[in-house]
Amino acid sequence: MMKGFAFKILTPKDITGVLNMIGVHPAVVQENIERPGADNAMAFFNALAEFAYDMDSQQVKAQMPAGILYPEIYDEAMDVLTVFKLSRQLAMINLVDDFNFKDFWDPISKRFRALLSGMINFCRYKEAKVIVITGMKEDVQSLDSHRLELVEKLNQVDSELATAQERHSAELQEMWRAENEVSEAKATNDKLARQRNSADRVVEDAEKKRLAVKEHVRQGEHRIEQLREQVASLQGQIAESPEGLEKEIDELKSGVRQLKAILEEKANQRRSHSQRDQIFCRLIKHMETYKDELTRVGSLAASADAARQRCTASREELAQLRQSLEA
Repeated sequence: MMKGFAFKILTPKDITGVLNMIGVHPAVVQENIERPGADNAMAFFNALAEFAYDMDSQQVKAQMPAGILYPEIYDEAMDVLTVFKLSRQLAMINLVDDFNFKDFWDPISKRFRALLSGMINFCRYKEAKVIVITGMKEDVQSLDSHRLELVEKLNQVDSELATAQERHSAELQEMWRAENEVSEAKATNDKLARQRNSADRVVEDAEKKRLAVKEHVRQGEHRIEQLREQVASLQGQIAESPEGLEKEIDELKSGVRQLKAILEEKANQRRSHSQRDQIFCRLIKHMETYKDELTRVGSLAASADAARQRCTASREELAQLRQSLEA
C-alpha cells in the first residue's frame, strides 16, 4: 500500500482488467495506466463515475434547470464538469481532498493509479453493498407486496365485517320480533289455558247438573211407573169399591198437583238453563207421556163416577123393587 492513502493501490494489470470489464472503449492496456494522457484520464474517470453512480453525463444534463440561455454553448464544458464533479466526489469519499483539473489534463502515473484504485475500491464496495441492498430491496418489495395483500385482505375482511354487522343487525331485529311474537304467543297460550280451565269447570258443573237432572228424570219415570201401577190397581178396584176409588182419585189428583208443581219447577229450571235444552227436551217428552197418563187417569175417574152413579141408581131401583115386592 502506498503511503498517504487509506485503501490498497492496485497494480496496473488489475486496474486494466477492471476497466476492460466495465466496458471502456477502446480496450485499456497497462501502458495507458503507466503513461496516462488527458484522453485516458477523461475516459477512465468517466467510465468509473458512470459505473459508480449508475448514470451518465446526459442524464445529469437532463436534470439541469430550465431558463439557461444558449445551453449548447456549455454542452461540451458540461460533459467535462459533470465527469469532474462525480470523480471529485468519489475521490473525497476515499479521503483524497486535493483532486483537481490537473488530474484530467496532466495526470501523473503514480497519483493517477492511486486515484483509479480508490475509485475502483469504492465501486467494489458499492457492488458489495448493492448486492445486500438489492436483497433488502427485494425483501422490501416482497414485504410491500405482502403488505398490499394484507391490506387487500383487511379491506375484504372489513367489507365482510360490515356485511356481517348489517346481517347481524337484521338478524337481531328479527330475533327481537321473534321474541316479541313468542311472548305474545305465551300470553295467548296462558289466556287460552285459563279459558280452557274455566270451560272445563263449566263442563264439570254442567255435567253435575246433567246428572242431577237425569236423576230427577229417573225419579219422574219411577213416579210415572208407580202411577201406572196405581191406575192399573184402580182399574181393578172400580167395580169393587167406588167410594175407595174416589178416595184414591183424590189422592191421585193431589199427587198430580204435586207432580205438576215439580214439573213446573223443572220447567223453570229448564228455561233458566237453556244450554241443557236437549236434556230438558227428553224431560218434556216424559212429561207429555205423563200428561197422557193423567188424561187417561181422568177418563178412568170419569168412568168411575159414572159407574158409581149407575151403582147408586141400581141400588135405588133395587130398593124400589123390594118395596114393591113387600107391598
